Amino acid sequence: MTDSLPHNPPENDSEIVRSLQIAESILSDSGIESSRFEVQLLLSMALGVSRSSVIARIFPSISNVQWNLFLDILAQRSRRIPLAYIRGTQEFYGLEFEVNENVLIPRPETELLVDFALSLIQNPVNQHNMRRYPILDVGTGSGCILLSILKYCADVKAVGIDISMPALETAKVNAARHQLLRQASFFQGDLLAGIKPRSVSLIVSNPPYIPLSEISTLQPEVSLFEPKIALAGSDYDGLGAYRNSAKQSKRALLGDGWLAVEVGQGQAKDVQEIFESVGFVDIIINKDLAQIERMVAGRNSDM
Repeated sequence: MTDSLPHNPPENDSEIVRSLQIAESILSDSGIESSRFEVQLLLSMALGVSRSSVIARIFPSISNVQWNLFLDILAQRSRRIPLAYIRGTQEFYGLEFEVNENVLIPRPETELLVDFALSLIQNPVNQHNMRRYPILDVGTGSGCILLSILKYCADVKAVGIDISMPALETAKVNAARHQLLRQASFFQGDLLAGIKPRSVSLIVSNPPYIPLSEISTLQPEVSLFEPKIALAGSDYDGLGAYRNSAKQSKRALLGDGWLAVEVGQGQAKDVQEIFESVGFVDIIINKDLAQIERMVAGRNSDM
């Protein structure tokens, strides 16, 4: 689709304006609503300048290398490859994380899990156990949840588990990026298989929860490019991971440890019932900024 753009870089202001208009049309025709914003962002990436510099057109003349890079990433975006994958990074909880096709792209609503974990760790009632026993992040992906928690808690240890080895490699890169390799460890596993009884103080998880029948209805960026193993729930209703992890968490957690999970829209009450059915108490449901019930947490009652 980028064939309509000149192969050589625009040399003056009018050529730049015209080229950006064509690029906007390419993205718009691909179904991308914020085409002007994204074209400006893509050009800023190719030029290594800020988006505001692109808007004001305050940058040196565009080289052939820079223009070819712009055409390449524009073609990627027109195929609905997510911006985060093109850029290679995504911000989460004020930190920058490497992302790729092996991991879910971190989203703002998942920050609720970090908020909840930090509130527990900072509570004097929990501090002894939180510092003596590790936190567990099940389905860690990029490691964004676990590493965001650790970044603000220097004396806490955490373990990230994922069934995907490529995802774990990405998480390790992010741990090194944020100088957290001493606090964080990672290993391959399916949910909590292999975790010793009464060995962790808190379990956090953003499990796959989208029913398989709904995957095809999602935006192409999600349905075509993000890893389905991290998206699709194992049961018809998308709640399979919650059923399995709730049972396993009861065994792995300390007697008064906590389990906190992200949930899909409309799933909070079902997940609450799952938690209660295996013996979790003091259930908490928190809403995201869109006022969607997005996090469910419960305390182990095995004192």
